[in-house]
Amino acid sequence: MNFYPVNINVQNKKCVVVGGGKIAHDKIIGLIEAGAQVDVIAPEICPEIEALDVNLIRENYSADKLTSSRIESANRAGRAR
Repeated sequence: MNFYPVNINVQNKKCVVVGGGKIAHDKIIGLIEAGAQVDVIAPEICPEIEALDVNLIRENYSADKLTSSRIESANRAGRAR
């Protein structure tokens, strides 16, 4: 698998992460460190994410949740624990 780096200014921008588990947590940390305002959409959210300063949306994903976001990230590696 080949990867390419992407640099995006997310300072004070709304970013949406879909998923509430370990992979989502790791991405959220990076977004917070970059100064993003993070919304997390997932019906189940792990305690590590719940402890972060993010907006939790405990619902299944729907496209209408992405309006006005700067970047979206979908994450799936099983159920949140």
